[in-house]
Amino acid sequence: MNPTKIICIKITILLLLMQASVTGLASPNENTLPISNKFSVEYVLKSGLFTIGKTRRTLTPQGNGLYAFESYTWPAGILSIFYKGDVTERSLWKYQNKIAVPIQYSYIDTNKKSKRDIKLSFDWENKKVTNTINDKPWNMKIKDGTQDKLLYQISIMLDLANNPHIKKLQYTVADGGKLKFYDAKVEKKETIKTPAGQFETLMITRDDGKRVTSLWCAPSLSYLPVRIEHYKKGETKLNAYLTKFSGL
Repeated sequence: MNPTKIICIKITILLLLMQASVTGLASPNENTLPISNKFSVEYVLKSGLFTIGKTRRTLTPQGNGLYAFESYTWPAGILSIFYKGDVTERSLWKYQNKIAVPIQYSYIDTNKKSKRDIKLSFDWENKKVTNTINDKPWNMKIKDGTQDKLLYQISIMLDLANNPHIKKLQYTVADGGKLKFYDAKVEKKETIKTPAGQFETLMITRDDGKRVTSLWCAPSLSYLPVRIEHYKKGETKLNAYLTKFSGL
């Protein structure tokens, strides 16, 4: 073999070994998301056998360490006959010390009968949130770790990604003018079929005595819920099934 070629091969191997050493010594960044930082997904919403709506959710980086998690829901099927409008939610947040920290949250319902415009602004220095409903603001005290009612769903994905063996999930959520406490537990592993495909999942359940919410989160999709079931005891169950996904 040509001596020059041998030298080039040795140099290449040496550079690869140096790169591997540097990578091995690098410490993990606690502010780097353990899940996909940009994705788009869609769900179909069903009540029993009937389709009643669809939901699109997206996560996008905003620069300066900020992310926007957005949810857009519109009526479909039988509900579109009675409900004219849509619901848009948006959470602006940052990932800090392995926790999702909300900055701003908004909720807009365009239906004429139930039209609402809600905004939450989180002031972490003073531990308070300003809640503005239809242009009427007021303040509420919060504690570290408080979530908005959309962002806590990202927090579930983050917590499962950071600790796949976790058994209990607990969140404090600013919602409806008060702090609500969401306690959930990881029930079991289960294979789920959805319109988007078949997935191995972790089933998570929250039961507050009146309402039961279950999520089936797929490790292969950054622990995204591929199915969500919600019902009040004694009433028809509402289900959301994943139909499309990209970026995961």
